[in-house]
Amino acid sequence: MNMKLRLLSFLAAVCMTSVSYAQTQFYQNSFETTIGWSLSHVFDDGFSDYSKRDTLGGFSFSNTATNVDGMYLIGAEDTDAETTSPSDGVVTLSLDSIFIDGFSSIDLTLGIANPGGSNYDQCTLSNGDSILIEAQVDTNGYQRLAFFCTPAGSNHPRMYLDTNGNKIGGDVAGEDSLDANLRDWTFPISGSGKYLNIRIKYRMDSGNEEVAFDNVRLSGSGSTCGNPQNLSISNITSSTADASWVSNATLAQIQWEASGFTLGNGFKDTSSTGTFSLPSLNSGTTYDVYVKDSCASSSSSWLGPISFTTVSSVCNDPDSLEVSNVSFTQVDLGWRTGGSTSWNIEWDTAGFLPGTGNMVMATNSNPYTLTGLTPGTNYQFWVQDTCNGVGVSSWVGPFPFVTSSVPSYPIMQIHSEDTNGVADSLGTYCWTSGIVAGINMRTSGQEFFMVDPSNNAGIMVFDFSFAGYTVLEGDSIRVRGSVAQFNGLTQFTPDSIEVLSSGVALPNYNQVVGFSESLESQLLELVDVELINPSQWPATVLTGSGANVDIRTLSGDTVTIRIDRETNIDGNVPTPSGLFTVRGILGQFDFSSPYDAGYQLFPRYKEDILVSYPTLFINELSSVQDSLIADPADGDFDDWIEILNPNSDTVDLANYYLSDGSNSYRLPAGGSETMIAPGGHLLIWADDSVQNGNNHLDFTLAAAGSVHLIRPDSSMGDSITYPSLGNNESYGRQPDGSFTWVVYNGSDGEPTPGDTNALATPPVIPAYSIGQINKDDANGEPDSIGVYCSISGTVFTPDLDGNNGLSFYIHDGTGGINVFNFNDVDAYVVTMGDSIQVYGEVDFFRGLTELFVDSIKILATAQPVRTATVVTGLSASTEGELITLEDVQIIGGSWPAPGASDENIDLLTQSGDTVTMRIETSFPIEDSLLNAPSGLFTVTGVGGQFDFGAPYTEGYQIFPRFATDIDSSVCAVADGLSSSNVTDSAATLSWNGNGASTWDLRWGTGGTPMDSVSGLTDSSYTLMGLTDTTAYDYWVKADCGSKAADWSDVANFTTLKTDVPDTNISVNDLLSRSELLVGYPNPIERGSVLHLNMEVNYTLYNVVGQAVRFGEGIKIETIGLESGVYLLQANTGETIRVVVK
Repeated sequence: MNMKLRLLSFLAAVCMTSVSYAQTQFYQNSFETTIGWSLSHVFDDGFSDYSKRDTLGGFSFSNTATNVDGMYLIGAEDTDAETTSPSDGVVTLSLDSIFIDGFSSIDLTLGIANPGGSNYDQCTLSNGDSILIEAQVDTNGYQRLAFFCTPAGSNHPRMYLDTNGNKIGGDVAGEDSLDANLRDWTFPISGSGKYLNIRIKYRMDSGNEEVAFDNVRLSGSGSTCGNPQNLSISNITSSTADASWVSNATLAQIQWEASGFTLGNGFKDTSSTGTFSLPSLNSGTTYDVYVKDSCASSSSSWLGPISFTTVSSVCNDPDSLEVSNVSFTQVDLGWRTGGSTSWNIEWDTAGFLPGTGNMVMATNSNPYTLTGLTPGTNYQFWVQDTCNGVGVSSWVGPFPFVTSSVPSYPIMQIHSEDTNGVADSLGTYCWTSGIVAGINMRTSGQEFFMVDPSNNAGIMVFDFSFAGYTVLEGDSIRVRGSVAQFNGLTQFTPDSIEVLSSGVALPNYNQVVGFSESLESQLLELVDVELINPSQWPATVLTGSGANVDIRTLSGDTVTIRIDRETNIDGNVPTPSGLFTVRGILGQFDFSSPYDAGYQLFPRYKEDILVSYPTLFINELSSVQDSLIADPADGDFDDWIEILNPNSDTVDLANYYLSDGSNSYRLPAGGSETMIAPGGHLLIWADDSVQNGNNHLDFTLAAAGSVHLIRPDSSMGDSITYPSLGNNESYGRQPDGSFTWVVYNGSDGEPTPGDTNALATPPVIPAYSIGQINKDDANGEPDSIGVYCSISGTVFTPDLDGNNGLSFYIHDGTGGINVFNFNDVDAYVVTMGDSIQVYGEVDFFRGLTELFVDSIKILATAQPVRTATVVTGLSASTEGELITLEDVQIIGGSWPAPGASDENIDLLTQSGDTVTMRIETSFPIEDSLLNAPSGLFTVTGVGGQFDFGAPYTEGYQIFPRFATDIDSSVCAVADGLSSSNVTDSAATLSWNGNGASTWDLRWGTGGTPMDSVSGLTDSSYTLMGLTDTTAYDYWVKADCGSKAADWSDVANFTTLKTDVPDTNISVNDLLSRSELLVGYPNPIERGSVLHLNMEVNYTLYNVVGQAVRFGEGIKIETIGLESGVYLLQANTGETIRVVVK
């Protein structure tokens, strides 16, 4: 049977009455605490041997117990289900070493109760069940004082007490029956001695026996007073302390004074009974305390002294300030203090005035971790002790420290990967820079790519929450953060992004036929690809994060393009049919190592999907006819438009649009009516009768107007403007597909609907370069005036006309020219970057050469726009060119208000000439640039001319196109030049960036530059291979993209002498030298940086006197050093011991 003994401490409202004793009571324990009591057995069932309870189950005291003074009881109870038996079943409650020296005829008195009840099993010696009270004097054997049991049989309501101690069981005659009343019982103890042990032993294997005890007392004959025990001091303050002890008497004496006092001369108290609060103590003082018991007729010996020291009211300063675990942005600050648990800290960058720094109040942490620091920055801190509220110490400091500097690496260096596709630089914290390519693919946080200027490497910048930058393609940025990786894609997690410049041109795409690890995060172009499953194409707006689309490349491989939800591709680009070109940035999504699969191409915009639409021509049309050709669907003589397919493959016009500028109709898919055979012609009937077939439109043609053939992706396929036609006349190309248009009216050729166009005498139109037709004679008039020809070029300005009509500039590399007409031509919308072919007559106006255009053909779109040429003045050579004038200032003219008329502004150039800047309201510069630029500025624009009479050699002008063409920013001269880490052969040079994007550096001796480096993207550079003990000069020039600053003032430094360390110096020699120099942290973890409190030339020796490292500065790298003790000798003659862990 499993048994559980519970020692229960609970409040019992027991009324006490006195009991007369014939002897002197010299000891009492009322069970108010557990001092001195112990338990000797842990039950097998795992329950604790002692627990406090508010009630004792089954007890019902009637408060009639006499002479019992305690409020608590010790109870023993067996409440088990009696299913298993313990291994020994005995629990012993012991009270040991009671001092009884001098007393004899000792009696033990204690209160005992049994609550009664039923079903108490018999308790006999034969089965070992027992509740025994035993005593032992000194080391003599234990004597039985009392034995408890129930009579033979079962279901007896009471337990019986055998005061004779010899009950065998079964006979209760003459024995005492216990009840619920807590009554005193007295048992004599034989023998005498110095110490007495009392124990109560329980073995209750059956039934529900319950017994309670209270108020142990000892009485005897004699006069010896027992000594107190367990003197202790607690709750020490600066002026008080509490003393406590275990007493054998009802009163005690306590005496105290400063340490070393003579008993009898100290402060005294004679009224205490076991505790006493020592008052009016002096702070920071050591005291001795003695105590002795006072008995009725005698007193015990003195117990003591016990010594203690009060808390000092003087708050001592902390010392031994140190730093450890230095990183880029945090450091642990430490110090030594005397017992305090609260401190104040003040910190800031080096040199701050105390009281102006950052405060940390009442911290309980030592060391204290300081976070949010700036990498590579000098700091210092002070610390103050609060001495737990007693007072405060002085501020101690400053103690300097330097956070680790963040290195700068190009993307190529941090993007390298091992054979498993894992980034070599994983976790590296650094700066890197590049050009933003594309969009932010997250609605919050950052997810975008940047590439280096050569497109040889790129990386994704990714963070879930970083919000310090608005993504803009073309930004040149500098990013600080850590190299990370997700599903094979190397990423950069930023904590800082700086914009160096904006509007930077992206590098050219790398044209590839497949994907690989080496191409990750680069701008790529795949040509002649086709969809494998057109249903994957997101023809509507995406609701998820994006869509994967599988395509087949030229090499036959299947690759994936990833269309992100944040692009403008989904829902805007029809599903490509046939071959097309796709551009984008290569990503990766591979679930496991090795990361050599899962490559994805991310197109950024709808313009990255270049569908290879075939060339088609609007070849001929008729807007009025009554006999040329009848519509086979209904026999009517309807308006018609002829489309020419010059290709070798059949073309389906399904999903193409035809428009007259006011109406637009999409040709439906299905059937053969929209098919054009190779080299064939297809008639589209403009009869407002789409029910007649798929080759019919829902509008008719005006007598004069325009017709536009629009591709399925909304780009322009072909467009013409036709004149007013007479009945049975047509307007067509001569010959088919050419850029020459004629009216076929029978005089020189007949309309040919659905057939090849032909004239009796086809015209010949020459094609020239712009440089051939814009040459002027001596009067400034064009040599080619009146010549009808075609030219080609790229549009590099908006439309100056702004309304009906055209006036814009194109350039073909040989020159630029204004393209002009009072009316719109071929419904062309002027778009910068369009490559166009134009037909017209060479003309001029006010000295400006123009081409009076009558036909425009778009050859390509989104072509690179010509970059501006820097000039110092305006002349005939700048006419039609994109030019830049630097460092000009306004000296005349009025800046136009928004919506006002055009204005001429007089500018003074660097050479002192006055030139004219023309602000055209067609270019709404004044709407965004409300005020005229002040001081010097740079202006970019197209060169023009407005001269009132021959010779046309004056009136040259510059036309800025946009507000951004006027740049009043200043590229500041680099300043703050400084040198650091100077050795005998190297030096690190630094300067203030001041917003520049790159810098040039040159250096030499004697004031003469001897070497240089250009295009630096970081404002620091380390020179290597220098000559020792040499004075060097250096200069820095800032480059701000469109402009550069002057060279900075000269700065200089001198390399150190190549020292040969004294390898014969002894360790004892080094140890004998002074230690004014401080190194921290010390001891230092191997691989960390040791910081010195002053800049010195140093040599580091090992314990056998060998020089292992030497240099100059305040930082010493411990990389490569073995763990152990080193001695650092400085050129000041000081030596410190350095411990490397």
